[in-house]
Amino acid sequence: MRGGGKCTIMTVLCTDINITEIPTLMTYCFLPYQGVTWLCQVIDSQVHPLTQAPGDANARWRLSESGKEFGNIDQAGKRIGHYRILDEAPWIEAIVPPLALPRTAIANDLVIYQGFMVVAGHARSGEALWTRSIDNDRKWNAIPLPNGLAKRGKSIDALFVREGKLVAIDNIVIPKWILVYDLNRELNATDVEVVPLKTHTTYESVRSVAEGDDFYALQSTGINHGNVSSYISLLDKYSLKEKANWVFPGKRNNPFDFFDPLFDDREHDETPKSGDENMPRHEEVELPCSSVSDMKFCKEFLLACAYEHGAFVSKIPEKGKIKRGNTLPKFKKFPLKKLTQVDRFEMTPGNSSGLFAVGEFSNGVPDYEWIGYSDLVDFMLLDR
Repeated sequence: MRGGGKCTIMTVLCTDINITEIPTLMTYCFLPYQGVTWLCQVIDSQVHPLTQAPGDANARWRLSESGKEFGNIDQAGKRIGHYRILDEAPWIEAIVPPLALPRTAIANDLVIYQGFMVVAGHARSGEALWTRSIDNDRKWNAIPLPNGLAKRGKSIDALFVREGKLVAIDNIVIPKWILVYDLNRELNATDVEVVPLKTHTTYESVRSVAEGDDFYALQSTGINHGNVSSYISLLDKYSLKEKANWVFPGKRNNPFDFFDPLFDDREHDETPKSGDENMPRHEEVELPCSSVSDMKFCKEFLLACAYEHGAFVSKIPEKGKIKRGNTLPKFKKFPLKKLTQVDRFEMTPGNSSGLFAVGEFSNGVPDYEWIGYSDLVDFMLLDR
């Protein structure tokens, strides 16, 4: 697989795994096995299912940065669990019992930092961030939002930890923001950095977010005069300013609407004109951006999946080489070997040698394929 001139894709099937041979070095991932999701041990691309993951059929799991703890969201975003991974069977231990969020609250994401869990979501009260109470583990405490941001319908959809800082991506109600809290201090409404999040069109909503070494990637969709448009924006990971984006124009639904849906109403939204010197140029690509279900970085590559449309990849220019007016590389469809649908990507913490595409084979059975970093390099070289 590595070092060859030909692009080869290795598929790892759960049914081919000998679960009695457990390597000493442990990294972990959540992958389908026997029709359900299991906690799996991963060495490079070799997978060893350990035990069924806690939660219902639609649960979502997220590992801590250390890879030794994880949280899960299930019961339609209402219940949160926090678990420790053990070195031997039964492999999983609850740190605190699973607990439902406050009434009307729904979780979108969670992150664990040094054993401390933060949950993001939305509630009718305007709350959008919660932590487990230190004094009472059967209670949630809301993290205060800056003044004026706690509005009904306000939602935080993605969380990341960057050098001891909590980075929270705001969504739904405009104007939108990125909130940065210091995790080494008390989380309050006044000691928080508030960064405006650029708006590209009306009714724009962030659908998926990915974290790389230098950038955050945000995929969003909005509608203007009946035209649905989608975007993937690259934000500098430290300044949090948009450096470049891809634009995926939709089709007008109204044949009598002759206004350009991307460039009218300048005084009401922040959509740039085509000649705006402050916006990098872009290319239209075949990626069905409005259908994107997940994105992940693998070193200099950004991957996006879109269910039955498959997986797509683009090579991101080096941070210092993204200049205003540059054309961004196209997304190209990546040739998977057996998966006919890709729902999400899974990576093990600290492992940049590749990632798993998780979805379904043609028979409808949930499974996955390994996509190695070297596969991405070879594919992009061959497809020039």
